[in-house]
Amino acid sequence: MSQRNAGNESECKNNLHLAMRAYLKGKASSMTAMAERYGVPYSTLRDRLNGAQDRKSSREPMQLFTKQEEKPIVRWCNHLDD
Repeated sequence: MSQRNAGNESECKNNLHLAMRAYLKGKASSMTAMAERYGVPYSTLRDRLNGAQDRKSSREPMQLFTKQEEKPIVRWCNHLDD
């Protein structure tokens, strides 16, 4: 992922979090208004408020290795590549 995309993804996550907090605090009467105000898709805001996880989190249980187990494997592969 490029640096530009990483920043954009972080901004989107932050906006989604802000929209969720504002909606739950009652700062708007509708999810549609919060989605528009914070520039996030209505369907994403609705799904997250209903308990859906983001794509990365929802797929973690399907991974063969944990992040901690994966790190030494990656280091070893990089070492072999040198």
